[in-house]
Amino acid sequence: MVIIGFLGFFNFGRYANSKGGLYVNMHGKSGTVMTLENITRKFGRVNLLIIGIAADRFELTTAMWVFIADPVALLVGLLIRKNKIT
Repeated sequence: MVIIGFLGFFNFGRYANSKGGLYVNMHGKSGTVMTLENITRKFGRVNLLIIGIAADRFELTTAMWVFIADPVALLVGLLIRKNKIT
């Protein structure tokens, strides 16, 4: 638990700096940034709901594979997009 607290503490500054940089780069479109942030937060919660349902219906070890599926799907999507662009 202490390690998680330290990770949160040290990650907090980087998150605030990158978020501040995003607001600076958007030049007066902070409403757009906030809207997109809220939408992506909703999708993150849906992902947690899917993992919870999978853990309830199957078992926790099976549900943990959903965590692996997310980055794999992102990587595949990026590779497909890269091949379409070039």
